[in-house]
Amino acid sequence: MRLALYVNRYSMERLSSDSVLLSRLIDRAKEMGFQRLYLENYRDGVTLRPEVIERLRDALSKDFDVQGGLAIGTWGQVMDRHGSWQVTGCLSDRRNTEVYVKAMAELAGLFDKLLVDDFWANWCVDDVEGVKEGDLLLDEAARLRHAAYSSELLYRASEEVVRAAMDVNPRVRALLERRDEGRVELVIPLGRVALRSCFNFHNSL
Repeated sequence: MRLALYVNRYSMERLSSDSVLLSRLIDRAKEMGFQRLYLENYRDGVTLRPEVIERLRDALSKDFDVQGGLAIGTWGQVMDRHGSWQVTGCLSDRRNTEVYVKAMAELAGLFDKLLVDDFWANWCVDDVEGVKEGDLLLDEAARLRHAAYSSELLYRASEEVVRAAMDVNPRVRALLERRDEGRVELVIPLGRVALRSCFNFHNSL
């Protein structure tokens, strides 16, 4: 099993402007036995410029296997509707999907392996007629309607972002992160040929 470190977009911004901090990260990651680093280009409505990711990739690849990461599904101020707590964007809103597609395509131009953080889900309830947020806690039928709608919506959105990545880099593989009781696992959405061909089944990093 390979030990990997995920560097989120906020940390990437700091590292890109602080060479001392970057050196400290390299030394500490080597001391702790990390072999792979995932560099995140998108989170909370902000996508880092490809040249920022490329510069850090080149600096870190001397010591590590460096791959890409992104938190598509998260929401930012420049986007459309969001789910509860203003954390996740509604996948049914075109502006949100366009942001995710762009981030995925840009990252695929830099890496062959992309790790998608586990915000990739549909947290918006009011898309389903007759279902309100509180219903998901109390009404089994409402939960089933929302689950069926969200599954189909997520498949369509996944196909679109993966297609955009593969148009840029046919070799790209997209991994979906899932947390379960403190463990981090990689899983794949099932059911569509397009997804099966480009998402990769794994149960560990």
